[in-house]
Amino acid sequence: MNDHSVFEKHLLASTDQLPMLSTDNKSGEFLQWCSVLAVCVEPIQGEGGIRVLDQSYLQAIQQCSDSHDFPLIVDEIQSGMGRTGRFLASDHTNVYGDYLTLSKSLGGGLVKIGAMLVKKSLYIDDFGYLHSSTFADDALSAIVASHTLKVLQRDDASLIKTCESRGNYIRNRLDELREKYPEFIDEVRGRGLMIGIEFKKPTGIQSLLAREIYDQELFGFFISGYLLNQYHIRVVPTLSSPNTLRLEPSAYIDETLIDEWVKALDQTLDLVKTEQWSKLCATVFGYSSSAPVSPSNKCPLPAITPSLRPVKVACVAHFIEAEHIVDWDPLIGGLGAVDAEMLLDKAYNVVDPFVTQNLVIEGKNRAVEMQIYGIPVSTAGLVKRIQAGQSAELLQQVKDCVDSASKWGAQLVGFAGHTSIITNNCQLLRFPELGLTSGNSLTAAAAINAIHQSTEKGIDLRSMRLGVVGAVGNIGEVITKLLASDVGAVHLFGSERSHRRLSRLKDRLSKLTHKDIVVESNLSGLKECDVIFTATNSPDPIITEDVLADSPVVICDIAVPGDVNVCSLPANVTLIRGGVISLPASQSTKLFGSGLQEGELWACVAEVLLLGLEGWSGNYSYGALDPQRVTDMLALAKKHDFNLRPRYVQQTRLSENDVASV
Repeated sequence: MNDHSVFEKHLLASTDQLPMLSTDNKSGEFLQWCSVLAVCVEPIQGEGGIRVLDQSYLQAIQQCSDSHDFPLIVDEIQSGMGRTGRFLASDHTNVYGDYLTLSKSLGGGLVKIGAMLVKKSLYIDDFGYLHSSTFADDALSAIVASHTLKVLQRDDASLIKTCESRGNYIRNRLDELREKYPEFIDEVRGRGLMIGIEFKKPTGIQSLLAREIYDQELFGFFISGYLLNQYHIRVVPTLSSPNTLRLEPSAYIDETLIDEWVKALDQTLDLVKTEQWSKLCATVFGYSSSAPVSPSNKCPLPAITPSLRPVKVACVAHFIEAEHIVDWDPLIGGLGAVDAEMLLDKAYNVVDPFVTQNLVIEGKNRAVEMQIYGIPVSTAGLVKRIQAGQSAELLQQVKDCVDSASKWGAQLVGFAGHTSIITNNCQLLRFPELGLTSGNSLTAAAAINAIHQSTEKGIDLRSMRLGVVGAVGNIGEVITKLLASDVGAVHLFGSERSHRRLSRLKDRLSKLTHKDIVVESNLSGLKECDVIFTATNSPDPIITEDVLADSPVVICDIAVPGDVNVCSLPANVTLIRGGVISLPASQSTKLFGSGLQEGELWACVAEVLLLGLEGWSGNYSYGALDPQRVTDMLALAKKHDFNLRPRYVQQTRLSENDVASV
């Protein structure tokens, strides 16, 4: 920062020797020509983290300015007007430059005004006539600025001297805090009432959300938010050094207020030290504080057999339900749906996608290491943003995740939840060096397998009427094609606006089978169906007891979140939670933040692992699903001992409190 040799090195690179022009061109004289137009410095870098430039550094720049004939501009917009204990911060160094700028405090806190001082030898007299400005001839601002200067000068500049003494008092109190919290406060620096407190990331942080806040340089903003909401103290970080808290109070602050501020920061850092993230997050994000949930035992990564060189794959995901964030990071508190959604809604605007977890799976011939990249949003929040026209923004977040996965070394990337919808089943992505898969082939394969295995309950598919809700979707259509010949009749369900697409699907199916095919635009038609497959993009349940038959019904629900209202599940309904795959018995892991049990994965995630175990290169579930690839994926899952046995949901009525356990 204060090494002037670095500055001089760049200056030398900008300087050339040009021959002097003469009639005979033999003078042998050279002109030293510097391409530097001017150099602008802040004696104390404000947005750079309240960093004080050494006197020797500034004097070296002054000498370079004189020897290379370019002007030195000294920016005192933040540091001037007595804030540092002198009228100008450059008064501490005796370096004043050729131009000097003032603003901010020049307006006395009442008006906006800026001023430029020019060395007399450089001033051009015509400038006063030629200069024009939208804000020129502002008599009010000029009068206020004039009186502000008089206030600073009166009583032998006592107010400026107060800035120095108050600043020294603050520095001393903050140095005490730095000694108390050396693991959090890296440095306290500045002059007078222009002070910066730089935070650092401590080791051993348990909260995963807190780790991301640190890693993404958001801790300064986080602390600022807590101080504002809890103590009504307004401070902000510096722009280019966001983990540095800027402290630039009024010159009239007294020691009592300083002590209150230091006490508030002390109490805040104590909460950070004791990892009371539930209280901190509740205050910052604006919901009721709740006790932390007892963290489940995090499954450690298994040691990879030395002979198995792992293949790197990745998956882009989001939280299915907002409450799943507690499963991912229990230390933020036991949040309900409303509070969890509020946290994610606010976090989405400031927290970039991040790696939520690593998984390692061993196969017979190779191992697979997966990084899961999470976008901080729930399904409901994601759908809300799509409906608000923010699909391009969401797509960019997905692209950023894929780009990070590529740099990490992944050879294949999959997409969980609604991220496959955002990418139009991978077709909106351009990463030729990577294989891409939506994961939907295994999802469809698992659903078909579940429906076929329902014959164990005495169901004869050949006489059953199959209802497909969301039939024009990628998964719904391929399942309809693969099951149409196995059932007695097919009912295709969709919205009014999808009626034309449903009719085209009916025409295609009619060429494959002679079974009865009916297009439905109202869910009441489900009363005629014995077997129902549902896979819509709705964030809320759409299938309730009143639209189902009174006779035995089997429903395979692969929508995430589910399409079936589990609270109103009648006794005659057998509900299969589709899209869930169990790992081989020898593998033990947990997909945190998914709402699943240990050893379970969403099929879209499992597909990426299976392709990695096969050493697959290139795209797989890309665009419209291929029925043959769905069949092949089912065989692949069985080859690697992934368990596709149906997961049946209990057939008793559930209360709202019980739903989260399903």
